[in-house]
Amino acid sequence: MLASLHCVANAGGGSSRRSLTIAGSAMKEVLKARFDQNLSRVRNVAEIYEHKLAGNKQGRRPVGSTDILRAAVVLLHATVEEFLRGILEWRLPDQGETTLNSVPLVGSGSERPEKFLLGRLAAPRTKPVDAVIRESVEASLARSNSNNVAEIVSALSSIGLDKTPCEPHFGELSALMERRHRIVHRADRNPNRGQGQHSASSIGRHHVREWAQAAQNFFDATYAQLPD
Repeated sequence: MLASLHCVANAGGGSSRRSLTIAGSAMKEVLKARFDQNLSRVRNVAEIYEHKLAGNKQGRRPVGSTDILRAAVVLLHATVEEFLRGILEWRLPDQGETTLNSVPLVGSGSERPEKFLLGRLAAPRTKPVDAVIRESVEASLARSNSNNVAEIVSALSSIGLDKTPCEPHFGELSALMERRHRIVHRADRNPNRGQGQHSASSIGRHHVREWAQAAQNFFDATYAQLPD
């Protein structure tokens, strides 16, 4: 979607500078609309818990009831990850040699950047270099994920964005990503045993609210740096 907008916006008449401006504006709109929609989905899931499962009684809710909050955590992490992937898909192909050296050539059969024989260019020989670079970036990002703050910082740095405005939100984002990892890979298993302990670690609606706000703040701090 982002690549298609880039190509359409740069086709036709007008100066290249104006075309790039149109492309940037269009891509920013897509990124914002996608993030807003995904974050709204997270909040909708949390509201289902609020209205249908939370109840008014004191004490912890059953694991089966709070599983919907775990689903919201996974979707929230995907919301942040999709935003990062989107800005990389847009901005990474325009970076310099050093940055692009970290991207494997599309069709190379390798997930790691490496030297390649000339024959590897036989398949894409009719394509412009820019198209090969963009397709290589997209193929690499299709396999990518963001599991910790260090990877977020690396992603921002690769496209020339400043991490400083985002740093106040890294603590909450780190907690979100760690909890998502436990949910996805360990079913959020509670390591504690004994009377009163549930099979899954405790989670509350406040976790989702706080992490959703951190995701919004991170988006705002990053989005403000993107070119129009």
